[in-house]
Amino acid sequence: MEGIVHELLDRVKENLRRVRDVEEENKSMSTSIQSVEERVIKLEEKQDEDMDEVWEEIDDLLTRVMKIENKISKLKDMLENTPQKDEFDEIKNFVDLLSPIESEFMTESEVKSLIKEELQRGSR
Repeated sequence: MEGIVHELLDRVKENLRRVRDVEEENKSMSTSIQSVEERVIKLEEKQDEDMDEVWEEIDDLLTRVMKIENKISKLKDMLENTPQKDEFDEIKNFVDLLSPIESEFMTESEVKSLIKEELQRGSR
């Protein structure tokens, strides 16, 4: 009987050792799972921060695009009030027509000089 009791005690000790090993493995796995969960939470927080930054940048870009569109609209309005090329050419031709440099007009001193020359020729 003593052999049976001894055998039962050995089996109990072996089973207790196995239970402790399983508990240790469970504890180790639990720690690993907790570590993974913490990492996932940090990654989710980082992702949320990154998304917030992306949305802020999108908002900034939208604001800039709106400002550019407004400026383009103002420039378009300004350009509508500027003379067209043919109008400009017409004004240029008119100025050229009246310009003493490019036309047959004479300055006052040129007229006086011409009169003097003619008077001198006539007196000869």
